[in-house]
Parts: sequence; C-alpha cells; structure tokens
Amino acid sequence: MLNLLKTFALPPGIFLVILLIILVLMPKWPRLMRWLGIATVALFWGLSMPPVASLLLKPIEHIGPSSVAQWKSAEAIVVLGGGRDYGAPELGWKDRTNPSSLQRLDEGARIARRTGLPILLSGGGKQGWTIKSEAQLMERSLEQEFGMSARWLENNSSNTEQNAQYSARILKKAGIKRIVLVTTAYHMPRAMHNFEKEGLDVVPAPVGFSSDISGGEMWWAPQLDSLARSQLALHEYMGRLAGR
Repeated sequence: MLNLLKTFALPPGIFLVILLIILVLMPKWPRLMRWLGIATVALFWGLSMPPVASLLLKPIEHIGPSSVAQWKSAEAIVVLGGGRDYGAPELGWKDRTNPSSLQRLDEGARIARRTGLPILLSGGGKQGWTIKSEAQLMERSLEQEFGMSARWLENNSSNTEQNAQYSARILKKAGIKRIVLVTTAYHMPRAMHNFEKEGLDVVPAPVGFSSDISGGEMWWAPQLDSLARSQLALHEYMGRLAGR
C-alpha cells in the first residue's frame, strides 16, 4: 500500500492524478482547472529538464568518495540493494540485479579487492519462496560476474531504515563496529544517517553521481532521463521527511 501511495505521489504518477482531477472538476471550475493544467505542464516540463534535475540532486549528493586508507580502517563492506529486474528472459525468466545494484556491487567488489574486507549484502523483497531476496540476487551476481563471495546476507529489509537495523544486528554479532557503506550518491546521506543511528561508524563509498549533468545545448528540452533523476531526488526528499 505504501509503495502504491509513493507511486502516485511522485512523477509521473502525480501528473496522472492531477489530470484526473482536472477532467472531473473542469465542468464545475473551468477557469481554475485551466490554470491548474498550465501549472502542471510547466511543472512536468521543469522536472524533465536536465538543469532542474541536477539542481534537485545537488544538495543530496554532497558526500564524496573516501580514500583507500579510510577503507582499510574499516572492518567490513556493506552493499545496499538498489532493486531488481523482474523475469529476465535471458535468465529463463528469473529475476536479476538491476543496473543500480550492479553499480553498487562493482564498487563493493573493487573496495574488497583493495582491502580484503568481507562483504555484507543487504536487501529483502521476498515475495514467496520462488523469488529470491535482493541480497540473494546480488550474491549470485557477485559470484558469477565478479568472482567474489559475500560473508553475510541480510535478506529481510524492505527500506533503508531496515537495511541499517538488520545489517547492524549481523555485524554487531561479529564484533564489527566500523564499515564501508556502498550505495548510490543521492541515497548516501540518508543511508549513512540510518547506519550511524544503529551505532556503526561509517566510511561512505558513494557511486553513481548524476547531479552535474547539464544537458548541453538541449538543456531546455524535456528528457526522460532528467524526469527519472528528478523522481529519484524527490523520492529521497520524501524518504527524509518520512524518517523525521
């Protein structure tokens, strides 16, 4: 239910909601609905422009990469799941890690090679015994694509707060207090806050910075990629508000 509400509270779902409101109320308040329609078009266009997407992402991509020396001061690497692709035909209709998760895994594997630290993969999302958790899907990718193994899997979380809570339980049992945390740059501030709230010392290892995309000479034109980046930024702001 919560995921459904988020879908229609963020672009592009919110635009469908507004359009339905305009269609229903247009006969009663035509002048007001026309102005609402104009405002909606302007908002859609703005959120689809590269500079606006970058402007929204900039404040939440303020945590930069850490050094190898900082990585080596940690005791484990935690890689957070970034979602899945459902029913991939190339894998016989099995689920697989999506590009965001693969990007995080790539960075986690790179850090592990430089430091020799053990890896914890965090991500739930089980929907019955036939579907693997995100952590299990990432484990398969880590082994098959990167030739490495995870020491721990956290299979039960469904959001960032639970990522931190459940991972912290596993790590504290192993006597681990300082971690390298790997997630996407826009997600890092909220993830880092949640892990620190669980009493862990965090060395950030963000990947996938996307706040400096200007769009070049087409900066003014609506672009699907920019709308997606705006949606990610707004989702993150919503997550922060919910956490508070």
